[in-house]
Amino acid sequence: VLICSAASKILKCCTQASDFVKRANFLSILNMLPTVTRFYGDPELWKVIFSSSEEGGSFCQHTRLIFLCTCTDNWCQSHLRKCQTWLLEEWNRAHNGLCPSLSLAFFDRTSLANDKQDDEMLTFFVESL
Repeated sequence: VLICSAASKILKCCTQASDFVKRANFLSILNMLPTVTRFYGDPELWKVIFSSSEEGGSFCQHTRLIFLCTCTDNWCQSHLRKCQTWLLEEWNRAHNGLCPSLSLAFFDRTSLANDKQDDEMLTFFVESL
């Protein structure tokens, strides 16, 4: 739990950094977070990952997409499933500031081929956009 809280704070700092140099200082730490959060995540962490922050422009969005891909490669299946469930619940609540492209990328990367439940989740999500 403490690790997720620290990870959330680091991600917030990265997305709120005002220039490239400040963001670059966070990148080495950012690279460790998917491994550190491999077995556990919480809504605070996920909200930072999927938020639709306009700050930082395309660099921030690009960095966040790479980070998300690294997370999906490193997180265990139970963490991925819990995040999927949370993300769907948030979209059911009018998606409260979540980024559609990051959300869709997550579902695309975490869907298992020939898994009916994943197909239904992705269909529901796309229809809610």
